Amino acid sequence: MKLSIKHLDKLSKLFPPELHGILVYGPDAGHVSEVSQKIGKSHVEDLRDPFQVEELSVNEIKEDPALLTDAAMSLPMTGGSKLIIIRECTDVLTSNLEEISRLESIEAKFLILSGTLSPRSKLRKLFEDNKRLGALPCYTDQEGDLRSLISTAMSEAGVSMRPEALQYLVTYLGSDRLTTRSELNKLILYAGDNNEINLQTVIDIIGDGGPIVLDAIPSSIADGDIKSFLIALDRHNSDSQNPISILRTTISYFQKLRTARALVEQGRSAKDAISSLRPPVFWNKKLDFERQLKRWSTNQLNDLLERLQDAEVLCKTTGYPAMTITSQILLGLCIKGSKRSLSS
Repeated sequence: MKLSIKHLDKLSKLFPPELHGILVYGPDAGHVSEVSQKIGKSHVEDLRDPFQVEELSVNEIKEDPALLTDAAMSLPMTGGSKLIIIRECTDVLTSNLEEISRLESIEAKFLILSGTLSPRSKLRKLFEDNKRLGALPCYTDQEGDLRSLISTAMSEAGVSMRPEALQYLVTYLGSDRLTTRSELNKLILYAGDNNEINLQTVIDIIGDGGPIVLDAIPSSIADGDIKSFLIALDRHNSDSQNPISILRTTISYFQKLRTARALVEQGRSAKDAISSLRPPVFWNKKLDFERQLKRWSTNQLNDLLERLQDAEVLCKTTGYPAMTITSQILLGLCIKGSKRSLSS
């Protein structure tokens, strides 16, 4: 069964009794985690209760497939509901979970968390097509979702925000839900007893790190500016941030470039194409973006995005240091970018 984020309000109140399990997946791990917690709490009161919540790993199930059925058919020692959580799930468990879906009834509910799954994914297809299972995608926050998230967080904290400050956040946040929440918490903490946040405050608080540093990395790659790239990467490393964040931010940046490039190839001017992007390119970055847009073709952008997506898979599956993989691939792309000379 296909589910959507619009069903989250109902799912956070009641785990559908007709479903054995729900798959929550998407490129934004923070968003996936946040959504899955809301769904999980609709079935058990405390996700940290070891008697009601059992976490199984993919490797454990591969080594002993009977674990899955045993967990599904057993009741918690203290009574009540039971939830089974499997994180970072992949297609390798598709047949195991399909067997669970064939059972007439089970004692526990399953909550499956995964990253990006293509339409060809066997795991995704199983949960989308099976009436006893549900698949809920969590995509990167779009402008409307992000604007609502920021406004709600500020309202709950009793803090107001100037329109230009809000737009700045909408432009620079959103590629990772955990990063977004972290930056908003910093702003709320800084606001203290003040009841308003202006643009300069936002720039001062998040402008020297976090998403702004991350944004400098794909921008320097798009320019083919190796020196600026190395400086931005060094600043990112000094903050000890997750390398997956840089990959996702870079993917998001080049997806916007590809969208704008496609519009230009359809006859739109570069300025019109950039103005139509959502979330919008912030005013002080438009000239940079327009310059970069003229240097890349759609085919070149497609190739680059494919390499970035492969890099994320390598980081999650090979066991090699993720930052090493990320740095090497991004540097290679930046060197290639330095050779681009596309005229629009």
